[in-house]
Amino acid sequence: MVWNLCGLLFFAFFLSITLATLTPFQCVLNPNGRASMVSDPGIMCYESGEHLVMLGLAVFGILSQPAAILGWATYAIILYPSRVASGHGLRVVNRYRFMFHRFKVENYYYGLVLLYRNGLVALLPIVLVDLPELQVPLLGSILLASLALQAHTSPWRTAQANLIDLLLTTFLLVLLLGAAPLLTTDFQGSASVFGWLLCVPLLGMLLAGGLALSVAAVNHFLPRSMFGIFLCHHKEGAGSLCRLMKILIARHSSTRVFLDCDQLENLDLLFDTVRTCTRSVVVVLTPELLRRVGAGGAGGPLLACLPCLL
Repeated sequence: MVWNLCGLLFFAFFLSITLATLTPFQCVLNPNGRASMVSDPGIMCYESGEHLVMLGLAVFGILSQPAAILGWATYAIILYPSRVASGHGLRVVNRYRFMFHRFKVENYYYGLVLLYRNGLVALLPIVLVDLPELQVPLLGSILLASLALQAHTSPWRTAQANLIDLLLTTFLLVLLLGAAPLLTTDFQGSASVFGWLLCVPLLGMLLAGGLALSVAAVNHFLPRSMFGIFLCHHKEGAGSLCRLMKILIARHSSTRVFLDCDQLENLDLLFDTVRTCTRSVVVVLTPELLRRVGAGGAGGPLLACLPCLL
């Protein structure tokens, strides 16, 4: 109970904690060429002993709080599938209840997405302290990407929670648009920055088009197999075994496995699938496989293997 309560508090106040620990690094240049802290202009950055002490405390705070929280959450999320598969899933879910119980099972990772989003939001005013005209579009891009992902996956367990998240993120975007004209910027520098920003979509479209053409050319001249493994088996003698094999292969590899009961709509093209779209044929040699050449699994298991074996 205490563990989950502490985790929930860290999760809820992660953005505030990160902003507070990064404050000593938020320095802005003065007309005399020296930098001072934004929160306290009387403290010279990287020069005064007071600021050096604050930097030391900030580094300790970053390592012990935001960095530790992100590392801890990333470790828990990465190990979640393997621990669930090993039978320890209930223990993991109970231990990290604050991270998993608010999201759907298939979107167990979404808590980590929120943490990294908040971390990026906290870093922007630190890294781009002298470029407010760049902070606004980048912050808007982060919020827009988060909004698109949330709308596509609907990760929260209830429809009301998904709707509230959408409305809050949209409100933040509207608020950002309203606050943008209030920024004090260097017009000459801003023009240069906006010029580069306008080049990004154009270069992005050219890059995407070139990449699409390259992929199309590679697929045309070097066609890849649709399936990495074709499981040739007798349905009654090894149907359950092949299902288990496909599950285990999918868990540890990205190789696509052809199992007849999963591709029932294309059984008329079974021979062509084995001949042209399969890299390897795995024959599950049960006694029934060689006794029933024209019947059983995969439309006649042995006949299905012959085009590839010959």
